[in-house]
Amino acid sequence: MGVKNSLGYLRDLLVDVIWLTPIFPSPSFHGYEVSDYYSINPSYGDLESFKALIDEIHGAGMKVILDLPLHHTSVQHIWFKERKNFYKWASEGTNINERRSWDGGFVWHPSKSGYYKGLFGPCAPDLNFEKEEVVSEVLNVVRFWKEIGVDGFRFDAAKHIYDDHERNISFWKKVTEIAGNFNVSEVWDSPKITDLYAKVTGYAFNFHLFGSLIRSIKEGKPDHLFSALLDLKSSISRYFNFLSSHDTSRIASQIPDVRRRLMAFAVIMTLPGVPVIYYGDELSVTGVYDPYFPEDVMEPFPWYESMCGDGQTRWKSLRYTLPHRGMSYESQERKDGFFKELKKWTRFRSENSWIDNSEIENLRVEGNAIIYNLSSEKFLTVKHDFEKFQTDIM
Repeated sequence: MGVKNSLGYLRDLLVDVIWLTPIFPSPSFHGYEVSDYYSINPSYGDLESFKALIDEIHGAGMKVILDLPLHHTSVQHIWFKERKNFYKWASEGTNINERRSWDGGFVWHPSKSGYYKGLFGPCAPDLNFEKEEVVSEVLNVVRFWKEIGVDGFRFDAAKHIYDDHERNISFWKKVTEIAGNFNVSEVWDSPKITDLYAKVTGYAFNFHLFGSLIRSIKEGKPDHLFSALLDLKSSISRYFNFLSSHDTSRIASQIPDVRRRLMAFAVIMTLPGVPVIYYGDELSVTGVYDPYFPEDVMEPFPWYESMCGDGQTRWKSLRYTLPHRGMSYESQERKDGFFKELKKWTRFRSENSWIDNSEIENLRVEGNAIIYNLSSEKFLTVKHDFEKFQTDIM
């Protein structure tokens, strides 16, 4: 359908900000291995059409965040071909059998020029930010897209620029002097560490809340959510609160029960910060994350029940978003069900945007319910009942 033709749908859903995953030329389907930071993937259009799209988005009263992977590039980037010093290369004492901590994957990869570091795989060589010319080039990239008109950025792998947080924070301060403070950093770490980045970039993704909320919903107990909110209470307004993403299983696969899943959305719609809906989750699109086949959680948005029609993205085959399964927009737009109920919560949040910067007060558990007050220019009491899977606003 394209973003331009989807703006009416997004406004009906009362979306305020559109986060675009990487739109740059890339050999990878997901776009996180960039081969040119200064142009648009021709499958999506060109710079002029993107400028026109930004104008349309702004005209519709929305902002746009551009996903900008700066930690690494593609091996097809001109820098990797012609400016070897922009990257990290093994020296005589390097342990080329080094493995990454989360899955044991190799960190160093062979080439005709020697072993280069690619923390996220052999097709994604790490930039060497010890080189001032690399920092300068990256800042130019940020400046270029700000001048194009984007409102902010998602900074991929934000804690991996250097090997320590202090140097990373210093780097992101340089970036945000150009980018402003409406950006979100991806940092998979404790709230204490993540908040360091959120304070600089503007926001961070709330992985701590994500995991705790899912566990509480699955177990039918408020304990995990309560503990997470205690950890986050003073800083949660600096977070993007989400339930699934391109790096996780979709929420409809994690929580198939509609009542439970709707309450999960009610929780993020009644917390400070920015509530995030991953495209298709509002229609109960399913998908189980597979690190060796992440396409499973990035299948095309189902506009039509047949999965074909004007503007429908087509893949040769699909695993989850299959035709005639009742998960298309066409099948759900007018009938009662999850989509209609979720829209009530997006309307609630739109009418109470003050919640974004509110404070959580008097957080408590009573029986199987978690209760808290939201306080700012207005005041609300919120109760999430984990026995009935029901949310009440008082």
